[in-house]
Amino acid sequence: MTSAYRRAIFMVHVCLSGASPLAVGHRIAKNSLVILIARIIVAALNLVFVWLISHYLGKEAFGQYAVISSAFNLATDIPAAGMNLILIRQIAARDDLASQYLGAAMSLRVVIGGLLGLIATVVVALLPMPVEVRAACYVGILWMFSLLSIYVYTAVLFGFERFYLQSILNVANMLLTVAFTFLVLQVHSRWSLASVIGASALANAIVARVGFSLSFKKMLAPQKPHARHIYLDLLRESIPVGVATILRNLHERIDIFLLGKLRGSGEVAIFYAPYRIVQQLIVIPNMIVRPAYPILARFAREDATRFRNLLRKLVLAFVVIASLICSGLYGLSGVIIDRAFGEGFSASVVVLKYLCFVLFVMFPNSLLWFALLSLGRQISLTYGLVATVVINFVVAYLLIPSLGSVGACVGTLSGQLAFLVFCGIAIAFHKSGQGNPPLDQARFSNLEGQ
Repeated sequence: MTSAYRRAIFMVHVCLSGASPLAVGHRIAKNSLVILIARIIVAALNLVFVWLISHYLGKEAFGQYAVISSAFNLATDIPAAGMNLILIRQIAARDDLASQYLGAAMSLRVVIGGLLGLIATVVVALLPMPVEVRAACYVGILWMFSLLSIYVYTAVLFGFERFYLQSILNVANMLLTVAFTFLVLQVHSRWSLASVIGASALANAIVARVGFSLSFKKMLAPQKPHARHIYLDLLRESIPVGVATILRNLHERIDIFLLGKLRGSGEVAIFYAPYRIVQQLIVIPNMIVRPAYPILARFAREDATRFRNLLRKLVLAFVVIASLICSGLYGLSGVIIDRAFGEGFSASVVVLKYLCFVLFVMFPNSLLWFALLSLGRQISLTYGLVATVVINFVVAYLLIPSLGSVGACVGTLSGQLAFLVFCGIAIAFHKSGQGNPPLDQARFSNLEGQ
């Protein structure tokens, strides 16, 4: 570890040791505002991007793009999201071996990308599809490497709480994507679909290169791990988070599948319309908990009392914010459904009112997800989500035949409450050193000494 990095760690610890709760709260609020502004700009640019490709590609090709992009984003998100969150936790904790874990992540990025690319190549070659779509899929395989790179440098920026840099890079990424997409669409050809995906891949690659330069040169340079098991430990830490991500995605969609199976597509529409509103509103707690995560991870490593105090205040803040939003949404549910979806969705008003209670529980749950990760309890997180999915499935399966969309709401609420109780118990009875800490300091100290 370089002397510059040691000085940086020392300065951070000096600053944090005297940081008041007000200063911590101010930092979280400031970073949340930065993320909010960037998200608004990115959302606006994303609308422009969607309009461009839907206008130039046409309905059928646009649908093909949606399927391809969703598949490759999901394929990279599941293995890389866990690694990203674990790296953030370790970098935020300012551990001596964070640079070696970053080096391991850089190597695993290539390995994971190669494995995913090989699997995707075989699948694309075997599935029957038009030549244009097949070409777009092969370009999408190259796109995965850019997506995996973004996950790595963002971990460094988040770990050092450089949210303004991350926000600037996100906006730049979307600007380049729109610009490159506009340019490639000026040439109308049978390869337009592949060109659009290639434009996104090129934009991601450029921004990832800039992100690497900023994060590695200014904050934390990756080092080759001194021991092989660092790679295995990083995977061991990351895989449960990836599994938890899969379970969370399943929990968010299981009611839709059950409704379609037991009641038909019409009932799915009644439930899905207000559920999309709830999914958009859950972005609000995520914007707060993201900048709080590095601080929670640091406090969990250094001072259990400060960790619990900060977590308690954040839970209280989330409850207050959720109360205001959910009460307003409950009161305006009729107006919102009528304006957004029309008279044909009048049955969705009752569904939205039930989903207000689901949204209320989702707010603290989004915080507890990151709290468990901060404590190194990702195995407990996975168990909690297993219980969530099982309870959601059982309740929804029993109630949907008689209650329809309302039964789906009750199933979702039951799963969220189960996760809330499970996480609360896991955090309340957590003991220092319990769980799966990112680094076994004694073991690694001996290895470094050797």
